[in-house]
Amino acid sequence: RMLGSEHEKVAESLTALALVDAAKGDYDTAKTLHTKALELRRKLHPGDSLEVTESLVELARVLLAKGHPPQAEPLLLEAVKTREKLLIEGDVRIAEVLTDLGHVVDRLGSPSAAEFLFGRASKIYQRSSESWELAVSLVNHVGALFELGRREEGEKLLREVTQIERDLCGAESAGLAASLINVASAALRGTSVAETAGDLRPSDLQSCQMPRLAEPHLSYL
Repeated sequence: RMLGSEHEKVAESLTALALVDAAKGDYDTAKTLHTKALELRRKLHPGDSLEVTESLVELARVLLAKGHPPQAEPLLLEAVKTREKLLIEGDVRIAEVLTDLGHVVDRLGSPSAAEFLFGRASKIYQRSSESWELAVSLVNHVGALFELGRREEGEKLLREVTQIERDLCGAESAGLAASLINVASAALRGTSVAETAGDLRPSDLQSCQMPRLAEPHLSYL
């Protein structure tokens, strides 16, 4: 209350509340809160702003979860343009929004565009120190390659993911590659990972403390 209704901290609080609602599956409330945060941030940060891109991305993710990829696409296109302008080449925040846009364009019936975007995101992660985020990105890329019928290329990337898991965990989880294929396929079908029999779940990797394989982006599918 001391900050007033127009302050960045208010936008941050709205965003945090929206993320909680989205995690509970209350996407309508999450959409309302993210929209308010976006409107406030546009007012507080006129012109190009990373704070605005955060709200653009979060709102787009909720719209995708609600089954509205056409509404999500322009938000993510704006976010990509702004982040590429403000951030250095290779910043993982660019990879994050490229990944979200990849899921959206795939839902809009453009698997080739999705494969291109996922590929760009993977290249950024390859230059970063975020090994597990690279694994997530590669799984997204695999899903697009499978949808395009380029299974051999996809399986090659899955071997890279398996190697990352082996390096990070010290041993290869049984059936990991097959589970990754199912995760990738679920992503491209728009099926919840939890609803797809045989898919890798976070609990499968608790032994190596890597619970985020299907996160952050697959959690919205």
